[in-house]
Amino acid sequence: MRSRFPHGGDVLGAAPANPLLAPYPLLDRGLSMSRQRELLDLQAIQRISGLAGYWKSDPQYLFEDSAGTTPASTNGTGPIGRWNPVGYVEVLGPTLTANALDLSKWAAYGSNTVELDSDAIKITYVGGTNSSNGGYAYITRSTDSPSGIMPSLLTVGKTYRFYADCKVNAGSSVIVECAQTTSSYSQPVTSTDFITVAFDFVCSITTGVVRFGLSMGSGEIIWIKNIRVTEVISTLGAYQSTTANKPILRKTPTTGVYWADSNTSTSALNVALGNLGSACTVARSSAEGVTFTEGVTISSTYNIAPAFAFNSNVAIFNRALTATEKALITRYMARAVPMLGNNVVTNGTFDTDTTGWTTDAAGLITPVDGRLRIANNGGVHKAATQYSTPVSKSYLGKCEAKGDGTAFPRFLIGNTCYKDGTTATTLQSLSVVSHLSSVGGVSLMCRSTVTTGVYTEFDNVTAQEIL
Repeated sequence: MRSRFPHGGDVLGAAPANPLLAPYPLLDRGLSMSRQRELLDLQAIQRISGLAGYWKSDPQYLFEDSAGTTPASTNGTGPIGRWNPVGYVEVLGPTLTANALDLSKWAAYGSNTVELDSDAIKITYVGGTNSSNGGYAYITRSTDSPSGIMPSLLTVGKTYRFYADCKVNAGSSVIVECAQTTSSYSQPVTSTDFITVAFDFVCSITTGVVRFGLSMGSGEIIWIKNIRVTEVISTLGAYQSTTANKPILRKTPTTGVYWADSNTSTSALNVALGNLGSACTVARSSAEGVTFTEGVTISSTYNIAPAFAFNSNVAIFNRALTATEKALITRYMARAVPMLGNNVVTNGTFDTDTTGWTTDAAGLITPVDGRLRIANNGGVHKAATQYSTPVSKSYLGKCEAKGDGTAFPRFLIGNTCYKDGTTATTLQSLSVVSHLSSVGGVSLMCRSTVTTGVYTEFDNVTAQEIL
């Protein structure tokens, strides 16, 4: 007699002999078989020993701000400031309250005024030198004037969550900023009722500054109260507080896969993992499929959203994985691998000529042994370009390239998204993901400070729309 609950081979399509693909009961008879299989696969991955964290590009885990107070926008333009892992657990320390209503702790720029208004600090824009910066209070500084609002409570190297309740007058859009020598965070405030502004920062110096009212303008007023700080003791959330370095949450138009688009050279979402050793494995689902990077050294923080890459699922393990474990992870992550469109590059193989590619007058491009050679001929950083990629679309570009021992190849899609090779004289595989918001194309470059006598070579150049 057959059981009502099929064994794992029926549900998961796997042999019961595989310990990670083994029998599991159905989770909910109301769920489809594919959905039950997906959930069971994720549960099995979470049981793999050595798992340091699993980040899935589901909007429920993504936020615009590093403190996790504002959900990431799914309209294809919203930034990602925080990416929580599946099974996220955070431990916070006690809340430290600042003496923020002491007017002696505050200063104004220009002719701006700072006053106490009931239970809040009120900063009014008046004008004068640097008046657009509003006013400010130091967090920890005690040697300057004004002295800090919490001069001895923060420790260098620790992560803290900063909170303040703020509101502005009607029609205002004031920026609240936390700035240190190496990092800053800013958030606009448009509410005429008090709202909580929150963000995380690493105390890098005991002279860190909190400025309120950055980018104030004529007629603008801001009120601030209830400033407090909480130490973030333990978290596996990946963070980015600098707006320019935040990836963008996008969704593939055909398959509906969400992904973190790291469309800048400074893009990063850093997670504090501590010292995991030199034998770590990083698994990703990307536009190229499911990939495993082995032998990775992780000693402190790790960037799960490197520049110019497609990141829909990321898992980190502190060891090498078995073939069975990789098979399970591949099966689950493959659900977040997008479809790709046709190759939009013309003559990317250079079998006979360089048709379809243009260069500047000082550049020199020639077909050599079925590859495109780009030589520096009286200048530096020469390129061959083909403008064939429509805007407002995302592309996966791939090629093979090599240097000549001095120059190195650069592969670009658009004007800013690129992948560099090395000066090695053997062919290297390069890939880059780019979202084109303006007119652009595919460019192949010879990068060197040497102006003559150096070259790079390219072959099998493709660019496919991420569907």
